[in-house]
Amino acid sequence: MTTVYQYENVVEERQHLAVTHRLAQDLDMRVKDIQEIYEEFLGSVKPEARIKDYLVILVSRQVRDSFRSGGRLTD
Repeated sequence: MTTVYQYENVVEERQHLAVTHRLAQDLDMRVKDIQEIYEEFLGSVKPEARIKDYLVILVSRQVRDSFRSGGRLTD
């Protein structure tokens, strides 16, 4: 199932998409798979975030940690 996260504006969308592409490259995975997981994490933390400027860092770290711990390896 693919998630489609609604970004607040085009700048925010581009910023998050660039990070998902970088993560996919670093983790040697498909962008689609990384983006789905990234958006899941983003959707869970963004509503409570008071300072949204750091969400890219927080969420990308969560995605990396998830794969490093072996919790999300699917292939």
